[in-house]
Amino acid sequence: MNEQMAGHSHVSRPLSVVVLILQWLPLVALAAAAGFAFGWRVPVAFAAMLTALVVRAMRRRPARRSRVRTALDMALMTVLGGVIGGVLLGGVWALMGGVVGFTFALAEVPLSVKNERGELREFDSRNAAQSARLYKQVALLMTAAMIIGGVLVIVVALTQHS
Repeated sequence: MNEQMAGHSHVSRPLSVVVLILQWLPLVALAAAAGFAFGWRVPVAFAAMLTALVVRAMRRRPARRSRVRTALDMALMTVLGGVIGGVLLGGVWALMGGVVGFTFALAEVPLSVKNERGELREFDSRNAAQSARLYKQVALLMTAAMIIGGVLVIVVALTQHS
């Protein structure tokens, strides 16, 4: 009987290598293109942020995180991204590094929504009412972030030209 049909999964070494190449090749190509276009500092900054993200992901995390710990974690990643961007690229890139750090931290925040009784529960993507409520909140947050980001870009552009 075939090994895969018997419940044993067998992955050949060449297939594993192909999968790894297909996972990482676009990232390496993007870093090389950015290095060619903007200099060596852009890929180094990206690699530093990616390393920070991987180190954070490898840490053991408690099942429940307090709001204070989540806020401190987001602030730390924002400052770390700003420092990496500022040291390697300087000036305005510190702001962009902070935004990237904040985005990395925001992606790991556990989602919770209030149910009909007002109690906080973990987000369940299969619940249509929870999904609709969460999508409204995300749309409001993204709109506010784009407006603030646009204003910051305009302010930076005006201060650079004067």
